[in-house]
Parts: sequence; structure tokens; C-alpha cells
Amino acid sequence: MSSNTPANRYEGITMRQAALVAGFAYLLNPVSYAEFSIYPKLVVASNVDQTVQNISANLDLFAAAIL
Repeated sequence: MSSNTPANRYEGITMRQAALVAGFAYLLNPVSYAEFSIYPKLVVASNVDQTVQNISANLDLFAAAIL
């Protein structure tokens, strides 16, 4: 280090920028899409028979949720 640059100088993105990138990445994450969009269409918590019928009728959505 030269004497002209302070020792605690940080070059790069700020914590706020990193948090924003992480937040947007999470929102665009396929896992959150499956959890909040696909899963409620397939699973009925109080009715196993309806859940099986939903999965059988929407095998493509079920496969997308698994992936």
C-alpha cells in the first residue's frame, strides 16, 4: 500500500447494492416461483384426494415444481 491510499478503503460494491442484487435475485429465483405460484395450484392441505387429482391433471406443473 502506498501512503496516499487509506488502509480501510474498499473498492467494489456497497453493502446496500449487494443486498439489492441478492433481493432481486431471490425474487427471480425459480424456487420462489415454484413455492408461491405452482405449489398452491397443486396442493390442497386439507384434502389428499384433491391434491392427487390436481397433480394428475397438471403433470407439467408438477415436473416444473420438482425441477
